[in-house]
Amino acid sequence: MGVIVEKAGLYTTIQDLGRNGYQRYGVPVSGAMDTWAFQLANLLVQNPLNTPSLEITLIGPTLRFTKTMYISVCGADLSPTLNNVPIRIGKRILIKKGDVLRFGKPLSGCRAYIAFSGGLLVPNTLNSSSTYSPSEIGGKDGRALVAGDELFIDSHPSQVLVHDSNWFLSPMLFQYNTNQVIRIVKGKQWDWFTEEAHRIITEQKFFIQPNSDRMGYRVTSDLKLTLTHSQELITEGTSIGTIQVPASGDPIILQADCQPTGGYPKIAHVISSDLRILAQKKPNEYIRFKIVERYEAMESLRNSHKQLNYVGKAIERKLLNQNL
Repeated sequence: MGVIVEKAGLYTTIQDLGRNGYQRYGVPVSGAMDTWAFQLANLLVQNPLNTPSLEITLIGPTLRFTKTMYISVCGADLSPTLNNVPIRIGKRILIKKGDVLRFGKPLSGCRAYIAFSGGLLVPNTLNSSSTYSPSEIGGKDGRALVAGDELFIDSHPSQVLVHDSNWFLSPMLFQYNTNQVIRIVKGKQWDWFTEEAHRIITEQKFFIQPNSDRMGYRVTSDLKLTLTHSQELITEGTSIGTIQVPASGDPIILQADCQPTGGYPKIAHVISSDLRILAQKKPNEYIRFKIVERYEAMESLRNSHKQLNYVGKAIERKLLNQNL
């Protein structure tokens, strides 16, 4: 075994980097909403980047451990404690049999990730262990965790479990949790919208609505986005980060569990490297949009990959020195 769920939290699911390659069959990608924090958590416990981990939302679970392992918590600061003692975000932590991990008040961000050395042992469905609850596939029986669930942890063959690390990742790696600016590129139907709509999306605050979820973030402002004239759009492909605008004029930003196609006009797309910012926004918080060119979006993504690789190598060096 490894972990017993004593309390499930608000919405705790098993995720990896997603179910890629099946959208043409109508299957969403799913996976971690904040892939940056997800991957950092796995790097800290020496797991491959795509190792299944827990995604927790706002109110975290209570977990009792039944074996020794390392864990890490990355992403939102949801006031984690181990045996009622606060622990740091971005730190590799030694867990012993009988230890209890809890979460308290959300201090910054919306989603945190718990990685376990060796990873969660869960079935693989369509090349992924990610939970997609509407179709009841992936994760723990295709659903969010509930009290009483038992999670099995794979033993990490290369690790000698000795002690906690005396170092942690820089808090700067998680500062995006407090960022309000989301960079976007113009969408395929940008020219369908009025000049006023173009001005609104670049100048107004947009507030996250309480009915937002892993399928899409619904956002609203004082002013609505309008078309130059009524037009019908043939259903076409969508992706994570697509900003659709229904008749209400309030945008919907598609997220990890989004449908593969849609019939609403697309005014813009969130750039890939800023999806992590959006994933950490809570209901009633606001965001602003900033238009960038496609080359800027690509450069930002390349820089994110470089930074992740740099952090991974730095962690390897730290662990090597620690074990000497």
